[in-house]
Amino acid sequence: MFSIYHFFAYLLHNRRRLQFVPNLTDFPFPSDPLSFRGKGGFPTLALRFNPGGDPPGGELLGLKDSSSYSISTFQSHIPAGAISIDSLGNEKANEIYESMNAAGEDAKSMPIREVFYLIRGQRQCYTKLCLIHGNFFETANTEEVVQFVLGQVFADCLIEDERSIRPEHLDSLSRALAHEVLSNQYRSVKNASVAFRLQVEADVIEKTNILNPDYFPAIRDDTISFIIPYSMDIDFRQRRRYLKSLLTQEEWTAGRKMVITHPFNGDFFVLSYAL
Repeated sequence: MFSIYHFFAYLLHNRRRLQFVPNLTDFPFPSDPLSFRGKGGFPTLALRFNPGGDPPGGELLGLKDSSSYSISTFQSHIPAGAISIDSLGNEKANEIYESMNAAGEDAKSMPIREVFYLIRGQRQCYTKLCLIHGNFFETANTEEVVQFVLGQVFADCLIEDERSIRPEHLDSLSRALAHEVLSNQYRSVKNASVAFRLQVEADVIEKTNILNPDYFPAIRDDTISFIIPYSMDIDFRQRRRYLKSLLTQEEWTAGRKMVITHPFNGDFFVLSYAL
């Protein structure tokens, strides 16, 4: 198991255990396919990169667990379809690189990693499990989103204080702080007993909450689903080929296959099974 497609096949075979484990982060995922397993923050898991593999693997995974059909807050990063390990800040990046190198992987041979999230929502006696591509949550450029939000904050403060600042200065300030927020870097202050960092938290709005049955009724109760961007290009056909090749013919035939539409980000292919 060295790719996200192997990983989904593993989840499918262990879906009953995944349904009832108290915490997803405590699930005993096999260690051999992993080059990193975190204790907190993002990523939770990194699949081993195999340069000669088809597929090559190397994906980063975040685990999201909730006792409702809402998605827990994204901590320390804004969800994206692909992320540079270096962009996660020096401390986290070094931790990941050390783990990957110890696992025998050339950590920096794949600087940009594809991102998936394993999301579990539980409501009453029902469960939804979704292994979903990060593009589902990345409907705008991450850095531009942070800049825009910071620009709003500065503008609100300036209005309250009745001060004025030139637009280009406001843009430069928000751009610089966007890098600081996304780096998650600690800053020390002379004679201060604590260190500081600007940290981002991101919440999914309801209309893009894949667990919400009002917006995504195709994702049924007590199911496990694999969700990837859908298009007619070679990228999707390759993803579909990988997925189909790693499931048995019986499993592939048994899965519900459908296309759902994201309100801001096009269509996504769903392969779904009963738990």
